[in-house]
Amino acid sequence: MEIANLDYILSNIPPDVVSRGLAYYELGAVKSVVFHENTFKAIVKGTHYYEVLLKFRGNTLTAYGCTCPYVRQYNSMCKHVVAALLYIHKNKGDLKRPWAIKRKDVEAEVLSELFSKSGEKKQPVKVEYIFEFFPHGGYDFISRMHMKIGIDRMYILREVKRFFDAIESGRTFEFGKKFTFNPMLHGFSEEDENVFSILKEIYEIEKKMYWQSPKVFFNERYVNLTYGYLKKIAAALGQRKFRMTLPHIEIVSFETRERPFSVAVGKEGDGISVKATGDIGLPLDRDCRLVYKDKKIYVLDTDDPAFPIVKGIFLKYGEELRFEGENHRKFISLIDQFENDNFLEISPDLKDAVVKKPLKLSIKIEGYKNGIAADVKFVYGEKIIDPFAEAVDDLILRDYEKEDYVLKLFRDSGFELDRGRLVLIDEEKLYTFIKDVAHRLAGMGEVYYSSDVKHLFSTKAPKIRTSVRSLAGNLLEIRMDMEGIDEKTAEEILRAIKEKKKYFRLKDGSDFNSGKGQAFLLSLKAGGVGLNLTSADTVIHFDPWWNPAVEEQAADRAYRIGQENNVQVFRFITRGTIEEKIDELQKRKKDLISSIVSEGEVFINALSKDEIMELFRVG
Repeated sequence: MEIANLDYILSNIPPDVVSRGLAYYELGAVKSVVFHENTFKAIVKGTHYYEVLLKFRGNTLTAYGCTCPYVRQYNSMCKHVVAALLYIHKNKGDLKRPWAIKRKDVEAEVLSELFSKSGEKKQPVKVEYIFEFFPHGGYDFISRMHMKIGIDRMYILREVKRFFDAIESGRTFEFGKKFTFNPMLHGFSEEDENVFSILKEIYEIEKKMYWQSPKVFFNERYVNLTYGYLKKIAAALGQRKFRMTLPHIEIVSFETRERPFSVAVGKEGDGISVKATGDIGLPLDRDCRLVYKDKKIYVLDTDDPAFPIVKGIFLKYGEELRFEGENHRKFISLIDQFENDNFLEISPDLKDAVVKKPLKLSIKIEGYKNGIAADVKFVYGEKIIDPFAEAVDDLILRDYEKEDYVLKLFRDSGFELDRGRLVLIDEEKLYTFIKDVAHRLAGMGEVYYSSDVKHLFSTKAPKIRTSVRSLAGNLLEIRMDMEGIDEKTAEEILRAIKEKKKYFRLKDGSDFNSGKGQAFLLSLKAGGVGLNLTSADTVIHFDPWWNPAVEEQAADRAYRIGQENNVQVFRFITRGTIEEKIDELQKRKKDLISSIVSEGEVFINALSKDEIMELFRVG
């Protein structure tokens, strides 16, 4: 079959892919081609056997596919597809329909299919790995390796990149007069295939970096390895032995699951000591990620929670680590993650001294100037920790992650530290904290609100009355009455909604505190709604109330935290009226309360009949 657009196809493929595909075709790697209508299926032998599918419209290729990883990874035509195209193009009359095979050819077709699925048994080739490590640094990579390859006699692989190119293209590679590697005849063990797959991955990276540096990872026979790739190769080799030539010559194996030593943790004076048990081994790199001990190269996982301890002991040349002061409390908070790990052996006296309780959050919020103040405490069982005070002496398994998260919520909300408390005055930030953050804190512990700020954190839906009536001219009149909000304020609220403001602040005395107006007129009921009138220095009661506690609570609006003035309180009473009787009653009530109240309990709760009658006797 003559493929009409073959030249165009090949001109749009990287030249190295075309040359490798041509080599595959010439070496006879295309094992079987069958077709049905306009679809062809070919079996191509490379590193493995791959199935190629080709779809034509007439003599024009319209679609292709291959089971090799190259097509999936690069979404481009591979050498196997090129080989199949060349085979179809040059073998016009030698293609078979799978359902039109002559009876005498059935056995041959069955063998061909079995051959393509099971693969041809190749002669095994041995690989020997040689690694060098650099314990004193001075080298950009953590290690380098080279290989010996052969069947009976081992030969040094002097050109690693050219060897991989030969495998990919199906070409032979000569090691010496007595051994030539042929990818069609020779094969490797599964372990070696896995290692080669990693090395090919490194090779592909170097190809992309060639313009910057042509010899980043590969330098003739040597392959330079980063920590990440050495770790992959170690996992692929498992317990297989290899030769180490630096820092000294020895046959060793990799260990990727165990640590080179364990540690003992105990109390020592006012601190905590961490000591290695037994020989720690020899670090083979500056960052202590590779350790030589007992004919093993330990490849340590830097994500292992124990790695900082192992590295720290090496950096102190095997001496103990001592954690004192705040550091020993932080260290204690971390040992819980090793509870089911035999790495840490904790002494009995240290176990008994450690407090292991879940963190409970306790926050008290009260008014502060024109904003709020938060008193934050972290509670572990009976132990209470102030995050802004001196550190406690107890050994507590603290949840520092959650503690830091809570404090970060306050910091991100705009709170600042003032005399051991977190304070927030900015009005817009206060609104954001109330709306978005307060409920998250409440979900993590107990949050207490003082009476002067409690109303800020409670949601109360206003009572709204509406009426609709028809007017002349096809107009509707809609009236809404919102409890506690006058018409002017309602208009301001609607205007704020139209302007898409985040919030609208109702009149609460903040304008008065900022200097607007000379006097603030309010009802005695204002004593229970959380007003702060710290800019006032004079309180005048014009209308007395029979309960002195109500009057005092109203007067206390000027005595809030942040008051810097001397406050005077005046009470006006009209002579010869019931107000005189109320004043006398208040004095008697105060005297009675003072004499009877015990431990905060008031036993006089109501006026007697005679007292009520006395209120209405004038003169």
